[in-house]
Amino acid sequence: MKCSLRALRKTFRWPGQSILFSIVSSLFCFDGNPYRDQILRIPSLLGIAAACYFLYRFAEDAIGRGAGAITSTLFVLSPMALEFGTQARPYALAMAAAAASCWALVRWAFTHDRRWLVWYALSSALVLHLHYLFSLVFLAHAVFLIAEVTVRKCLVHWRELLLAYAAIGFLVAPLVPHFMLLLRESHTLPFAPKPTIEQLPVLLLPSTMGAGLLLAGLLVHSLFRENPPVVRPQSVPLLAMLVTLWVACPLIVFAASSVTPMRMFINRYVSYSELGLVIALAFAGYSMFGPRVGRVWALLGMAAITASPLRIVLEANVGREELRPFLDVIRQESARTHSLPPVLFRSGLVESNFYDWRSGNAKGSYLYAPFVAYEMPNPLLPLPYRLTDEVKEEVTGWLESGLKDRSEALLVTHDASWIPWFTNRFEAAGFGARVLRPNGFCVVVFERSDAVQND
Repeated sequence: MKCSLRALRKTFRWPGQSILFSIVSSLFCFDGNPYRDQILRIPSLLGIAAACYFLYRFAEDAIGRGAGAITSTLFVLSPMALEFGTQARPYALAMAAAAASCWALVRWAFTHDRRWLVWYALSSALVLHLHYLFSLVFLAHAVFLIAEVTVRKCLVHWRELLLAYAAIGFLVAPLVPHFMLLLRESHTLPFAPKPTIEQLPVLLLPSTMGAGLLLAGLLVHSLFRENPPVVRPQSVPLLAMLVTLWVACPLIVFAASSVTPMRMFINRYVSYSELGLVIALAFAGYSMFGPRVGRVWALLGMAAITASPLRIVLEANVGREELRPFLDVIRQESARTHSLPPVLFRSGLVESNFYDWRSGNAKGSYLYAPFVAYEMPNPLLPLPYRLTDEVKEEVTGWLESGLKDRSEALLVTHDASWIPWFTNRFEAAGFGARVLRPNGFCVVVFERSDAVQND
């Protein structure tokens, strides 16, 4: 309970995190447990499993019998599902909520059963509670409903639908103060560079995924024969929804990130597009190969990339965001020099520049959580997320005082652009520099030249 309250206070003070996910993840925080990192990933694993189930049912209902297995295979082995299903972040759960809301809306449109409208309202509210940027899925819902009326000439019970949206508004009303905080502090959040046009096709359809499925399609077409089912009339509104979810929504985010200061075109912020992609691909595979051969096509195509033994072997040892590699470097350097060199560590949280980052791991702070979960005996010299003039003055002060008589110091950063400035400044103070890159983190070992010679 105490952990949940701390998570609630933290997310109410800063708009960059989901309040609901902070509370959920706090239930999986166990200090001192050797498996705490793995335990924290349980919500994401459950999210991927739930998304897989909803996509299976969605495809079975909207495409045809046997399409669910194709869709779930494409999804569970997709690069984005593998990435976010193993992170302690809200995106897997948000994808599950988005998949549930799309499925519930399609079921209600096909059956006019009000129970599905209730599920639609609940799952849609969860989408907003888990991530504000996932609200673009409502654009895909609107396109689907418009296509239902204009293409299929179906009657949509607008009064019931408006009541459902009123219920969604009621359920997300507690988020209004947090959302207003987000608008007020939006100038502090941009941290990614302006997107380039080359990033767009990579996000919409990774080249390895497209190549694997194309080769698998050529293979199964030559080896197997099955009469594909006839495409049903509701396919047009369905495809309109999927293309909007897969292409149009990311395009909107790309355009906004290109012309405004808000840099939102990051794969995790548009990971809902994966839902549209896998169902659209499943629709194509189902139409071309049929349900049985389609399953073989999906499994072969995805196994050729994300599940290939070579990739598993190459990526099994060290994760890009893993903390252990740079912690091992700190321990090795400390043992080599028989001392505890100070560690200058850059916080990975944007808000650190706007909070008291100088206090380091003061009670109640979470800006340098890696050294709370993994205690480090070395002195910590905290640095914020951005290298500002204020930070440079602080580092210069350290070199003239606390580091003046030190023979070694370590810089740990996830941003390699920091290295040139620190290297120049430390070399001016009599230090040499060695750069180690154990994974996504960089560790710069600064040693005084006389210490290197004596060693």
